[in-house]
Amino acid sequence: MRLQKQPRKLNDMKESDPLSLSYLREQNRLNVEALLKDRYRQSVQLLSEKLESERKKEVAEKEMIADGRLFVVGGVKFGMIAVKGGSFMMGATVEQKDEAFEDEYPCHKVLLSDYRISETVVTQSLWKAVMGVNSESRFKGDSYPVDDAQYQDLDLFFSKLNKITGQHFRLPTEAEWEYAARGGVASRGCKYSGSNSIDKVGWCYETDNFSHYTHPVCKKLANELGIFDMSGNVSELCSDLYGEYSGDDQINPNNGLLNQNYGVAIAHKNDLPRVLRGGEVCSSATFCRVSSRGSTDGLGFLDNIGFRVVLDVDK
Repeated sequence: MRLQKQPRKLNDMKESDPLSLSYLREQNRLNVEALLKDRYRQSVQLLSEKLESERKKEVAEKEMIADGRLFVVGGVKFGMIAVKGGSFMMGATVEQKDEAFEDEYPCHKVLLSDYRISETVVTQSLWKAVMGVNSESRFKGDSYPVDDAQYQDLDLFFSKLNKITGQHFRLPTEAEWEYAARGGVASRGCKYSGSNSIDKVGWCYETDNFSHYTHPVCKKLANELGIFDMSGNVSELCSDLYGEYSGDDQINPNNGLLNQNYGVAIAHKNDLPRVLRGGEVCSSATFCRVSSRGSTDGLGFLDNIGFRVVLDVDK
């Protein structure tokens, strides 16, 4: 017959007994102490890693500022993407298929020099940092694009920006805009800037549930060069006057009378149209293709028009 083991009473436990209260209290104290030490080490390590990350970021930003890849105006940072010069076919190339309009022909060869173009369109925060006042954009927000760009305002914007930075910023030419939108020497031959799917890279009528609202920059994928939003969201001003293409090979073309300082097209008459590129949130996807062209109505106010800045690269 097996006898059942009787449980021991606490009063019968010795100090060395692993089940004694004092032993359990000591083990609990040691466990808590070890846990606190471990958490402290983790906190110190995380803080150290954060400080090191911030240090590296600061060093990287200083390097980017030194070589012209990053600028800071009034605390607002904006990046400039290097575009290596080269030749490309401008206009209705094969990937545009049957969507190309008449003004995209004839397709012609263009050779461009090196330049830098802004990573995004000019944001409202950058506009305010340069101009000292908010833009008159319809949809407000620091990271939203300026959406009411007019040539009358651009002269003053570029004048102030160049004075602050000591640089020579200007509008892109139409050829520079299209070459950058296509991805430059890294181009994969996409219909839109960075993809054959507009939903991946741009905001337009079909992808925005017909809201007609602009969106903050950098919310879609960048193109091959790391440039954002060149298809959709806001149409982008170029320095050229709008006109028909020539079928001849061209080197650094510009169809317009240029202000020597800023690349803002100046015409003898204010009603001459200027080139718009990229389509916008209210337009169909076909107008967001890299070869699609649009135009302003003279110098008057138009909705959903923004712009990028360009810098020439010294040889």
